[in-house]
This record gives sequence, C-alpha cells and structure tokens, in this order.
Amino acid sequence: MKKSIRVLTASLLIAAPFGLQAQGGFQGPNESITTVASLDSLSIVSDDQPVTLAGHIKSQVKGNHYRFADATGEIVLEIDEDAWGTLQVTPDMKVILIGEAEKTVTGIEVEIDQVRQAKP
Repeated sequence: MKKSIRVLTASLLIAAPFGLQAQGGFQGPNESITTVASLDSLSIVSDDQPVTLAGHIKSQVKGNHYRFADATGEIVLEIDEDAWGTLQVTPDMKVILIGEAEKTVTGIEVEIDQVRQAKP
C-alpha cells in the first residue's frame, strides 16, 4: 500500500508542471478579413476564414443575428451567445468582433466567437 502511494505521489509531482503550462501557438498577424466591404468583394472564402471587424452593432435582427456596420458598409452576422462574456453593448459603442466567415449557397455567413469593446 505504501509503495502504491509513493508511486502515485511521484507521478503527480512529475506530471504537475506539464499540466500547468499554457498552450502555445502562433503570435503574429493573420490573413483576416477586416472590413464589411472586403467580405462583399470576395469571390472565394475558405471555410473558417478569420474575420476581425471593428464598428458598431446597430440592431438585433432575430435571435442571435445582428446588423453590424463599419465605415465600409453593413452586414447581418451571427453572434454566439457566449461571445458577449459580460460586455453590455449599445449601438453607440464601438466594438471589435472576432470570428469566421464561410461561403454558403446563399452567400457569405459570418459567425462571431468574441465581442470586445474597442479602445477609445
């Protein structure tokens, strides 16, 4: 029994530092779509094309679909419920939306995973 406890304790001590390390990844620019106009002008969008838009959420269209506008145009997009976090957004507040775009038979769909308040 004591041997089992020692082995378990030793394995936990060895494994603990590896479980606490942060996930690595690329830290640099991506080829993200950044304006509504660039979404409209794309003829080919790959699945899960990164999107980072800055502008204003003008209104809720239906459910989790919202009308968004930037300096180049307007689009209706889908914002996941958990994308809001604790942020309360008004039409006057400038926000940054992060998500993905993909081409469907009806056009380009944009799904937003994260909503952030833009820095003034």
